[in-house]
Amino acid sequence: TNSTPSARRDHNMVFSDVRGGLIVFGGRNGDTYYNDLSLYKLDNNAWSAYEPTDCVAPLPRAGAAMALLTTQKRLYIFGGSNGTHVMNDLWYWTFGKLCVTCHCLTR
Repeated sequence: TNSTPSARRDHNMVFSDVRGGLIVFGGRNGDTYYNDLSLYKLDNNAWSAYEPTDCVAPLPRAGAAMALLTTQKRLYIFGGSNGTHVMNDLWYWTFGKLCVTCHCLTR
């Protein structure tokens, strides 16, 4: 499936050699803030959306900090803003074979 993310700025992006592409989270377009997570696969030039399972996703935000720990198969985000509030929460996603789960470490 080609699930190209909508146009945005102030998003986060990291490269994952394990996933074979670029992972994009959040960002904004005008006053619309996003909390989606997408993968751009380099080998087939296609986007796919990650749909977290059994979890509550982080609030939409832009300008968060993001880090990928490939050895733990975890993607972390911290902070950001939704245009009204500056956030100081820490979240991570765990990438399994068939699913992605997210966890809030702080609120």
